[in-house]
Amino acid sequence: MGPRTLKLPYETAIHLAGLHFKHPEIHEAVKKSAAWVAYLDANPDFGRDDDDFEELCPWEANRSGHDFARWYAMKKRIPCDATKLGICVALAEAVVNGILPSLSAPETRAYAERKFSKDLSFSSEGRL
Repeated sequence: MGPRTLKLPYETAIHLAGLHFKHPEIHEAVKKSAAWVAYLDANPDFGRDDDDFEELCPWEANRSGHDFARWYAMKKRIPCDATKLGICVALAEAVVNGILPSLSAPETRAYAERKFSKDLSFSSEGRL
């Protein structure tokens, strides 16, 4: 991360992740993407080189979740890149997959700090 790159505030990431549950079409897309993430986690040797990868990957659902995050960030003028938007989707997927009990649970912040501290801020320093 360069010196001029700002981190996305944790609260903003949580808010954006939560929006994925408020819109039925986006929520369905996140559920499909989350199921795909769970499948990949359970099958670590499965990858792009496998014959079924292209057929099984929920490409459209993945695009829908990320497109929604990008649209919302643009609408609200939140300057962030694809990595930070992907974190918001990943947090929503972690809830869907039962890794996190909810976006408001105390362990969600600890999880985000552990996994995404490079791109999220957890204080007033580096906020967007």
